[in-house]
Amino acid sequence: MALKLPHNLRSGKLILDVSNFNHLKSNHDTIVLSHFFNFSLNLILPGAVNLPDSLDDILQQKGSTVYFLKGIPISLLIEPDFLEAFCKRGQLYMMSHGTNIDTQDCIALLPPGKLVLNVTKETYESLGLDGKRSKFIKHGHNKFVVTIPLLDPNFVSGKKFYERVKWCFTDRLNLKFNMLACWIPPDDDILSSSLAEYFKQNNYRTVTAGLKKESKTRTGLKVPIVASSQPHSSIESCDFQEFFDWLGSVSSDCQDHVDEDCHMSFTPTPNYTVDSLNYNVKGFILPQTIQKILLELRTIVTQYRLKWSAMTIHGFTDAPVTWEMREHGFQYNGDNLYTYVVFPDDIYWLYTAVGSLDTWI
Repeated sequence: MALKLPHNLRSGKLILDVSNFNHLKSNHDTIVLSHFFNFSLNLILPGAVNLPDSLDDILQQKGSTVYFLKGIPISLLIEPDFLEAFCKRGQLYMMSHGTNIDTQDCIALLPPGKLVLNVTKETYESLGLDGKRSKFIKHGHNKFVVTIPLLDPNFVSGKKFYERVKWCFTDRLNLKFNMLACWIPPDDDILSSSLAEYFKQNNYRTVTAGLKKESKTRTGLKVPIVASSQPHSSIESCDFQEFFDWLGSVSSDCQDHVDEDCHMSFTPTPNYTVDSLNYNVKGFILPQTIQKILLELRTIVTQYRLKWSAMTIHGFTDAPVTWEMREHGFQYNGDNLYTYVVFPDDIYWLYTAVGSLDTWI
């Protein structure tokens, strides 16, 4: 069941899906794994006061170190040895860092072996590769999107397609970017740090980029009562839209006080009072990490006898893509986020919010 919430141009689009993890057509894993670039994770666990050890272990992202890379030329990303070692084996995530998607050149390298360039009109014309005009235009800034299939059989050294791209990347325009990158090896015996070693051997600086974590326990928090099978308001449960707004206020620590940045200070009715854990993580969070957390939450709500748990994921606002390589733009807020509310009966609510011009799966 999908419910579309009221929206306007500036707030973008917000959609609710109600489903069951055990349903054959449930796409909960697809939603997570196809959202490549995630910047923050928030967990709300009413009835828990400490983060379960199992979740803490998952958030270590062991075997998948994230690196900050300084001044990487895109020509290096199509070198045959790089493609062979990291694109054809394992899963590689890379995106430009510190760039504005609406007005500057941005790039991303995705696990399907696609290199996506979201560039200005000036860069596009200088680059000389075929692309398409971006649907996002802000303050007169025209952008263009070029997608290069790195695993295409014709994209090999010596063939016309490859040599054309290489010439454009080196002779016509040698673009360089600061980047965030992580490589998940195909085998546990191979270290993810092999990616950093490759760039070090080519005389580029690499710095480990860890996750920033913050845990806060709210004592006596008023928590809305929601029924897994009844998202609409009733005598026994609050409305799903009010609940979503409440989740946002708690995750941003706006509950129980009001200032110019916090407009939500109420708890929908009916509600109850309980101690609750609010756990925040920021950094480059892998889809596989989020997938493991979602699976573990299904166990935790039963093991800890929680009425529900919620996980909200925010994507990078300036990422070139959102779900399944769909083009992304900042426009008014850069929204590309989703929230899972997990119930003990294996029903889940999935809220998905995207910008006004973004498309959803």
